[in-house]
Amino acid sequence: MTPPVQDASDPSWGPSLWPRYSSTFLLQGRRSTSLVYQATPPDMACTLQGSSSALFREHGAPFNLHASNPPINGDMYLEDNVYQSTINFTCNKGYNLHGASSVVCQENATWSASSPKCKAVTCGPAPVPDNARIEYHVHRVSGGNVEFGTMGIYKCLPPMALIGNPRAECTSSGKWTEAPVCQFVTCPLPEPIEHGHMSSKSLNNYKDTVRYGCRLPFTIDGNPYVQCLETGQWSSKPSCRAPCTVNIARGRILYNGRKFWIEDLIPNQVYHNDQVYFYCLNAASSCGYTVPSRCTNGKLRIPECFEGKVFLMGDNG
Repeated sequence: MTPPVQDASDPSWGPSLWPRYSSTFLLQGRRSTSLVYQATPPDMACTLQGSSSALFREHGAPFNLHASNPPINGDMYLEDNVYQSTINFTCNKGYNLHGASSVVCQENATWSASSPKCKAVTCGPAPVPDNARIEYHVHRVSGGNVEFGTMGIYKCLPPMALIGNPRAECTSSGKWTEAPVCQFVTCPLPEPIEHGHMSSKSLNNYKDTVRYGCRLPFTIDGNPYVQCLETGQWSSKPSCRAPCTVNIARGRILYNGRKFWIEDLIPNQVYHNDQVYFYCLNAASSCGYTVPSRCTNGKLRIPECFEGKVFLMGDNG
C-alpha cells in the first residue's frame, strides 16, 4: 500500500512529526529533469514548478518531483531542491531574461519567484544612409522593431555607388552593423586598345558600360564589356590578338572540322585560340595520325613529326 502524502505547509504536521529520512538527489537530462528526494529533518523541499508546497511521504518512501522545462531559448541550473537551494536561469545569445535570474527555495516550501522568460533582443529600424534603401531578408516585426538575427541588404539609388558592407544585421547587442555610404563615383575616360575600337569615349560614371571590339583579322581576348566600378576604376579591358599563318609549303591540315591541302587554305591564316591538326606518319605502322597545335597571338607551332616542308621564319616559300 502506498504511504499517504503529507503537505509540509499543513500546520498540523509540525516538526515533531517530520520523518527522519536520508536524502538523495538525481538529475536526469537538461530539458526534462526528474528529481528523487527523501526528506531529512528539518529539511523542507520545493517542487520545481514553483507553486506547490513540498510533499513528504511517511515511512521513508521516496517520491519523484518533475522539474519544469527551462525557459524557451534558455537554460536552468540547479543542484538540489531543499530549503535555501537555488535555481539559476540564463538565456541564449540574442535573448534577454525577463523575470528573476534566480529563485530560492523558501522556508514555506515555495520558490521565491516564478520562472522567467527569454525574449529575443530587438533592434529599431535599421539606419538607412542618404540615397539608399534596405531590403530585409526576413522581416520579423515586433512593435515596430525587428528581432535579433534579422538581416537585410543595402542598395544605393542610381547612379550612386555603395561604399562599405552591403549587409545589415540586427546583432545580439540590439544594435545594427555599421551602415555603408552612398556616393557619386566617376572613372577616368576609357582607354582604347591596340587594333581595337570601343562603343563610346564619353561614358565614365559608376556602372557605365563600354563595349570593345577588334578590327579584322584580330580576335578579342577577354570580356568585351567593361564597367565603371565603385572603386573609380574600370574592370579589366580585353586585348586584340593576332591571327597565325600556317607556315608549311605542302601537306594537309585539319581545321574547323575540315581537311585542307595547305594551298587551299585561303587566306592562309587561323584565328587566335583556334586549333589546327597536322598529319604525322607512324613509321612503324605506316599509319597517319593527327597532332594538334593552337594559335596563340600570331604564333603557331609546327609539330616536329610533321614531314611536309616547313617555311623558316621570314621565308615566303
